[in-house]
Amino acid sequence: MTTTGVILTDHLRYVDLKRKTFKIVESAPISLLDECREYVFSFMGREDI
Repeated sequence: MTTTGVILTDHLRYVDLKRKTFKIVESAPISLLDECREYVFSFMGREDI
């Protein structure tokens, strides 16, 4: 399993491109979840979730 250890935003902890998953920091507001999701999937070139 490989994960990118790069923090893409202040609230995004890591992105696993192989599994197409991501984690946000625990302190991140829930309202930012969609924003992070859109950012991650646009970064991976995917529009479907």
